[in-house]
Amino acid sequence: TLVKNSKDQIQQIIKLNGHKVLALCLCESKPSTIYHACEAIEHMASQTDQPECTNKLVDNLSIGEGDNVRYYHIPYILLELALNKKAVEKLYTQASKALDNIIKYTTNLDALKLLLDKPNYEGVDDKRYEEVLVKIVRRINELLSENKTFKKKLIEDNTLKKLIKLKSIYLIIHYFGDN
Repeated sequence: TLVKNSKDQIQQIIKLNGHKVLALCLCESKPSTIYHACEAIEHMASQTDQPECTNKLVDNLSIGEGDNVRYYHIPYILLELALNKKAVEKLYTQASKALDNIIKYTTNLDALKLLLDKPNYEGVDDKRYEEVLVKIVRRINELLSENKTFKKKLIEDNTLKKLIKLKSIYLIIHYFGDN
């Protein structure tokens, strides 16, 4: 509920590493905790005048110390939740909304590239994956239009090859132009 109150509180949550707490909440077993974390992330990611908040949400997070460090990537966890056929509809709908806002507002190309990898577990909804994939490719295209150095990066790290391969598998994806 704090996240919904003000932009200043959202910035304070980020400064205090609250996004790490949200990442941990996404990995909880209690559906209501996951739902509320998705709801908070959705709201935080929608703050278009605060791109630093959205970009903090897409950072790779290391949580813990020593041998107990675990790595979290909020957008990928949301992707897994949004594509899970076995999840309660309310939960995967909220995860989808949060993921949509992250895709729509992030300027972090690396975060989007991670989402091109289809989750590898039983029960992935292929139709939903295609829908999300289209949004990711469109956003990558927008970022390429805004920043020409991203195109060089996509070529150097073989992401362009991955996109071409995905296009051949998922015909719904249209090649993203002459950027």
